Amino acid sequence: NFDPAGSAERPRLAVVDGGVYATWTERNPGTSRYQVRVARWNGSTTSPAWTFVDGNQANGLNRDPAQDADAPVLAEVLDNLYLAFYEADGFGIWQIRVRRFAVGTSTWTWLDGGGATGRNFNPAEPAWQPEVCGQSAALVLTWTEYSGGVQHVRLAAYDVFDSEWTWLDGGTSNGLNVDPTRDAYASTVCGYQQSYSRVMVAWVEVNGQGVATVRASSGTSAGSFYSITPTTSLNFDDTRPASSPHLVALGARPYLAFGETIANRKQLRVAALGSSTNEFPGNATSPLNQDSALDARAGRLYSSGYQVFAVWAEENSSGVYQIRIAKTQ
Repeated sequence: NFDPAGSAERPRLAVVDGGVYATWTERNPGTSRYQVRVARWNGSTTSPAWTFVDGNQANGLNRDPAQDADAPVLAEVLDNLYLAFYEADGFGIWQIRVRRFAVGTSTWTWLDGGGATGRNFNPAEPAWQPEVCGQSAALVLTWTEYSGGVQHVRLAAYDVFDSEWTWLDGGTSNGLNVDPTRDAYASTVCGYQQSYSRVMVAWVEVNGQGVATVRASSGTSAGSFYSITPTTSLNFDDTRPASSPHLVALGARPYLAFGETIANRKQLRVAALGSSTNEFPGNATSPLNQDSALDARAGRLYSSGYQVFAVWAEENSSGVYQIRIAKTQ
């Protein structure tokens, strides 16, 4: 924490140009407003230390320190650090904010215009839940935004050479929703097949029966997105509500984790999007839960070397949650 007296939450990590960076939100005890913090590790395991790269002041990286900010996320593009978060404007409407940290000069630049409004499709509508990834020379950004009382998934890319934003979701008020009259939220994004600048985005969308289902679209960081779930979802069972999707890439292939609820218990599912023998054991016919009759939550994926790792929390027979880890074979 910048101030040990300030409550901190929502940590994220990223590795950029060999350096480890952490971001989180922290309440400023003087104003009671949550500030976005970013710090860099010195790389030492014997004398570890962190240096704040957010100005090292009480207000952090908020556009307006008098407003709350939340849910910061990090990505690397061409050896620079990119940060996205959402922050209330002067009218209490959540705006998507984006900044770049130039590692070589230790300077921050606003990529959302730096004004009162951020990257929202419609600044008069609230937006939240940003997620980011780097792909080739682009920062790809997804988030949830209201339009006409319905939640829509948005997707845009920032070209670091042209310094321009491009809508990857069609650039209309409908966003990426399969059905723009139905709520969609909790989007996640990853880059894969780097030589082709491929991008995969997945999200939760409520279907016509009122069930939350996982949907996905694929395209490139320059545009031309198409739905890979136009008529059906990625759920193992479309009658079971899905939640918390998370994407990660292993080379040319994206993997998707999500929760699926049955009898008030969440089961962790992992879909390997494409054909390969490099699968999680047993996941085609059963969830990753150590015990499928018990609740599993907070599943996330990470890739390292030639394998994908899944980590999640799962309750035991005493109702105490344990951390579980599995990997591809």
